[in-house]
Amino acid sequence: MKKTLFLLVFTLLAISSFAQEIEIPNRNIYIEGSASESYHETFFMENFTMEAEALGFNVVTDREDAGYIFRYVALQNEDGYIVLIALLMADDDDEEDDAEIVSFSWPYAEIEEMYEYNQFVFFKAAVLIPGIDEEELRALMAQAGKDVRWRNKFLYVRVSFDFPVTIYQLLPEGLIGGKDVFEGTFGSPSKTTPLGNKVKALPAATIGFELQLLNFLSIEPKIMFGMENLNDRNLLNITAGVEVKVPLKLKNNFMLSPYGAFTYPLFLLGNGKGDSGRTSSGHLTGTNVFASFPRFGVGAGVQFNMKAGKAGAFFIDVNYMFYPGETDIHNSLGEYPQPSIVKYRRSVIGLGVGYKLGFFDRKQQR
Repeated sequence: MKKTLFLLVFTLLAISSFAQEIEIPNRNIYIEGSASESYHETFFMENFTMEAEALGFNVVTDREDAGYIFRYVALQNEDGYIVLIALLMADDDDEEDDAEIVSFSWPYAEIEEMYEYNQFVFFKAAVLIPGIDEEELRALMAQAGKDVRWRNKFLYVRVSFDFPVTIYQLLPEGLIGGKDVFEGTFGSPSKTTPLGNKVKALPAATIGFELQLLNFLSIEPKIMFGMENLNDRNLLNITAGVEVKVPLKLKNNFMLSPYGAFTYPLFLLGNGKGDSGRTSSGHLTGTNVFASFPRFGVGAGVQFNMKAGKAGAFFIDVNYMFYPGETDIHNSLGEYPQPSIVKYRRSVIGLGVGYKLGFFDRKQQR
């Protein structure tokens, strides 16, 4: 027992002695600053904090816990602005005895241009902390230095050109053998002809406004304009919708956004006489093509986003929407007039390509 205790004490003393000989860098850093304009003060505080964490420092909220102080002062001058930087070694007993390691200044004309230099400004000071491995810091800087503001905007304006494939699945109700329209009576038709599913692939367009409320949650209201061709008539289908997205920020230049979607058809135009309207049950109707149209659609999709500039992205969108209930279409086959209404179930496979442009940076930049 005594030998074990002696060995433990000896080991602790050895470790203590070794730690004194080898300077272990203190990664606790406290960031403080001021500015002549409040927006600049907030900007630098958020961005220097982000850069410090990206380079492996522990940003503390209590000055007494810090080994080093990173201080900035942003001032306006006749040429624009200047930010004064100082790195100090913290004194546990007296702030006035904090030892200055380095100080320098950095001019800028507009605050937005500092997005390009914040990391280098912080690195220029932090690399002088005793015991810091410069190569390690440079490697971390290279890894974290990619500009990812494009995927961290509060608002995106989106436009896309789409090519939806609309599927009308034939329902058997009222059809002979579940598939034939006819002339005469159901029990004794004079002639029949079969129908099948209708598959229509026509161009469409979408505009929307995506709000990135959280780093992992976006909501996008949108309006879609789609073409359809039924009963030898060209139709314009105007639909409102909303997508709830989960942005997955996997790579600096790529973001994957799976989402759930809800759509609500607004208008059907081009049906001939009269405009489309809604029945008492809320179904959208068109006088010459649709006897009734589903009230809403639900579905899901995924958006593949690729960085395109500092604030935008090109994207490919793949989705599937299902419209519960029946879609009733007027029978346009004059030789086979029965039944007068043919019932279908509607679904859409969507494919789109587009661009979205972001506005207003969010705090979370990684």
